[in-house]
Amino acid sequence: MLSIITIGLCVKTERKTKDPPSITSVSTSLTTDFSVQQGSIAGGTVLYIKGVGFDQSPDNNVIYIGTLKCPVSSKGGNQQVLTCTTPKANTSQSLVNVPVTVYVSGVKATCPSNRCLFTYISSATPQL
Repeated sequence: MLSIITIGLCVKTERKTKDPPSITSVSTSLTTDFSVQQGSIAGGTVLYIKGVGFDQSPDNNVIYIGTLKCPVSSKGGNQQVLTCTTPKANTSQSLVNVPVTVYVSGVKATCPSNRCLFTYISSATPQL
C-alpha cells in the first residue's frame, strides 16, 4: 500500500498485479517443471504451482485438486510460485488427471495446457 500525503491530504492507493492469474505448471519439485505429477491417495504430497499473477498473501490464493481444497502453505508464496500439500483423496482408488485450479482473490487462473493436472495413485500410498 502506498500513502501519499500532500498538504494534509492522505491518498491511499493499492497496487494490483498487472498480470491476470495464469498457471504454467504443477510439479512435485521446485527445481523442475517436468517432475511426476502424482502422489499418494493418503495426501501429503507437496505441490509447487508455478505461474504469474498470484498473490503474496496465502489467504488470497485458493487451490483445488478437483473438488478438494489443497491448503496453501503458511509460508504463502510469491507472484510466481504457490505451494500446497495435497489433502487425502475421498476414495481408495487412483484418481487420474484431476484438474488443479487456483483462484486469486476470486479470479480463476487460466491454464492453457495439460500441465495443470494431478493424479492420486494408490501404488504411491504406504500400506500397513
